[in-house]
Amino acid sequence: MGSLAGLTAAGPLRTIAWSTLVNNAGNGAFAATAVVYLNQICHISGYTIGLGFTVAAVAGLLASVPAGLLADRGDPARLAGALAGGAGLASGLYAVVTGTWSFLVVAVVYALLERGSVIARQTLIGVAFTGSERTAARALLRSVSNVGAALGTGGAALVLALGGATDYRILFAVNAGTYALAGILLSRVRLEPDRADDQVVAPPPGRAPGATVAVLRDRTFAAVSAVNALLTVHAIVLEVVLPLWVVNRTDAPRTVVALLVVVNTVLVILFQLPVSRPFGTVPRAIAGLRVAALLLSAMFLLLFLSSRFDRAAAVGILLVAAAAQTGAEMVQGAASWPLGYDLAPPRRIGEYQGFFGIAEQVVQIAGPAGLTWILFAWDGSGALTLAAGFALLAVAAPPFVRRLVAGRTIAGS
Repeated sequence: MGSLAGLTAAGPLRTIAWSTLVNNAGNGAFAATAVVYLNQICHISGYTIGLGFTVAAVAGLLASVPAGLLADRGDPARLAGALAGGAGLASGLYAVVTGTWSFLVVAVVYALLERGSVIARQTLIGVAFTGSERTAARALLRSVSNVGAALGTGGAALVLALGGATDYRILFAVNAGTYALAGILLSRVRLEPDRADDQVVAPPPGRAPGATVAVLRDRTFAAVSAVNALLTVHAIVLEVVLPLWVVNRTDAPRTVVALLVVVNTVLVILFQLPVSRPFGTVPRAIAGLRVAALLLSAMFLLLFLSSRFDRAAAVGILLVAAAAQTGAEMVQGAASWPLGYDLAPPRRIGEYQGFFGIAEQVVQIAGPAGLTWILFAWDGSGALTLAAGFALLAVAAPPFVRRLVAGRTIAGS
């Protein structure tokens, strides 16, 4: 099944796939231009932009569990649609940002609505699909999202080339429209009446029934979420570490940064689905944690080697490192889906997805500073230290997680 097969699939998957494609096309263009617009057109400093996005990301964290609770108690499709529409309006407000405070308000409002929409959508997927079909659906949707982002990047390149304030604002309006269309599509998804009863994990013993926010008492799930979150550093590597490493630690030309992003995008589009197939159950997902950690370890080792060779060899090593990073991304994503969904009690998928996402977002917020400090303040030893650290994680994580989930009833175990 190809990366765009979800667009022609039957049932809810087709509607969700089209929504994903449209939304990510707009979002891809927005993500590639927003910082430049704020800096060059609104004259907001880079430090202030970074601080503003950090504050917004923290606000998004606070919205995660409440959004999941709302999705569990109502129709996740309609909630995802409504929040996507709201996020679209908020993203359009970037066009009227005039300074630091208006940027901060818009960024926070957008983060709250956008993060809520993501959690509601993930809840919808968790209810609409079960078991291995859920893993296949998530894999297809990830491929579709990469196609959408690639399309959006093309639009962003045109706007960046033109560079006028009106050009950016038109793009923001188009992005708002893609959110609205994506929201309409999501709100049209209809679920089978008893689909929510098909979840596969019983609540852990000893839990007080009917607890308002049960996930906060589930230490097992919190620990599993933390282990998975550590492996999401692959995203930071692609967006932050690789560009900085190429420029500051290798003789490779700067243009190779764009090539590394292309390698990642193409590999995910082509191979996310086949890579995901072996990790469709919780026991297999636990094994996937080891694979993802080993790939990250190999990638950091390759980064170290790329700094020790000449221009041509460095480019070749960096391409292999990008392939390892992409492999880690695909395997970690595939492993996270059974862990995030199948360890959630029935009818609490949204609540648990919200918490699972918080752990990942904490790493995304704190990770850039931590990784860049280790890699660049420690000279060459930083990359080797990270390679060793992820090798140790590959050894320790699977038995640790197996012991954690041993007392839970899990489908496929």
